[in-house]
Amino acid sequence: MSETFFNIIDGQPVVPEGATWFESRNPANADDCLGRFVESTPDIVAQAAESARRAAVGWGGTPAPSRAAVLSSVLAAVEKHADELARLMTREMGKPLRESQGEMTKALAESRFMIGEAYRLNGETVPSERKQYWTQTIRVPIGPVAAITPWNFPVITPLRKIMPALATGNPVVLKPSEETPLTALHLVQIMNEAGLPPGVLNLVTGKGTTGAALVAHPAIRAITFTGSTTAGRAIAEIAGRNLVRVQAEMGGKNPAVLWEAPDLADAVRQVVTAAFACSGQRCTSISRVIVPRAEAAVVADALKREIEALRPGNGMEPETTVGPLITAAHREKVHAFLQRAIGDGATLVMGGNLLSGGAFDRGHFYAPTLLADVTGTMEIAREEVFGPVLCLMPVDTFEAALALANDVEYGLTASIFTQRLDLAGRFVEGIHTGMVHVNHGTAIESHLPFGGVKSSGLGPGSIGSTTKDFFTDTKTVYLKYA
Repeated sequence: MSETFFNIIDGQPVVPEGATWFESRNPANADDCLGRFVESTPDIVAQAAESARRAAVGWGGTPAPSRAAVLSSVLAAVEKHADELARLMTREMGKPLRESQGEMTKALAESRFMIGEAYRLNGETVPSERKQYWTQTIRVPIGPVAAITPWNFPVITPLRKIMPALATGNPVVLKPSEETPLTALHLVQIMNEAGLPPGVLNLVTGKGTTGAALVAHPAIRAITFTGSTTAGRAIAEIAGRNLVRVQAEMGGKNPAVLWEAPDLADAVRQVVTAAFACSGQRCTSISRVIVPRAEAAVVADALKREIEALRPGNGMEPETTVGPLITAAHREKVHAFLQRAIGDGATLVMGGNLLSGGAFDRGHFYAPTLLADVTGTMEIAREEVFGPVLCLMPVDTFEAALALANDVEYGLTASIFTQRLDLAGRFVEGIHTGMVHVNHGTAIESHLPFGGVKSSGLGPGSIGSTTKDFFTDTKTVYLKYA
């Protein structure tokens, strides 16, 4: 029988009596079961939320520089375990090991910046209307935070929520995705063992009902969520009834416009990297390439050559550049999108099939796929597929390209590759996204805000200086000194 695991509440492992269990399996080898995990009930969730509530006074009352010192020690412990976390991530989620190692590097860099924010919890001193008064604002912790995270980035996304919450004085209850619970559990174990006070960082595993119980618990004062737009809307509705703030990072349908690119080969390399990293299972994946109609055939050939160089396989193999999809059901969902797109009139340039034979038969592998002749009215051009699928969309004018780039419900990120400064400026001003990139893909930096608009984001962006606006309240102070 597979190993059974536990929740972490008040700094201790907790296995409830009569627990119901679910499994986590390797998407590259479905026979590889990583373990059995607690399907946490509302009663168990309440224990974790109350633990965070009890810890809030002490942790919030700890001077911010002292919190930073504790978190620096905690992060050093995480860094010591970076390689084992990367390997566990690849085994549980499927991405190539080099991507998991890159995720660890990025997670550490973001965390270092957020620890520094503990020293920058600045308020404002402003002139009073009255003599002999000081008026100022200070930042104070908001209280226990629910962090709900997805399976595609099982280390960086939890840390992207945990570190700013803790740096600003708020205890956390983490509910990771049911597809990657072991990576999150191991991360939280390391952090607790490195010196966090009891109750400051709790973890409960489970599926949707566990998350629903967490966001509805009255001890929770803020919810930070990454996942689908559908789930984000449902969370925002619950939070609204409880007057609890929400930070939500949700879906994307991200365009790359190639219009008089300074180096077409370089632009294509960057687009393919951004489209097929994590097997396209990223909210920031480029999924639409918009080009002048006269150049569509040339761009299609260049994309096809670059995609042909990708190597699907088990992420533990060094030659692998594209891992499996997360589950068999998700693979079927991606394939159904492809079949409908072809029925709608899209041209299949390459891919579009489940990979089989040898090691492929043990996992959920899908061929990297390129579609041409995609129009803006097709479902494949409007809905988030979350798989290794790239759509080539020809248009006649730059104005049409910009309009098409904006003509989706999402607004996370976008790219343009052009040597014309006027087009770059018009694109930056006119694109309705939270992030925009000129002459490079959708890679982000560790100290800048990350977030979207429209159906891609709600609340202040994470990372960067804006995230502390979410995790703190402003208190206004009036002091009469005479």
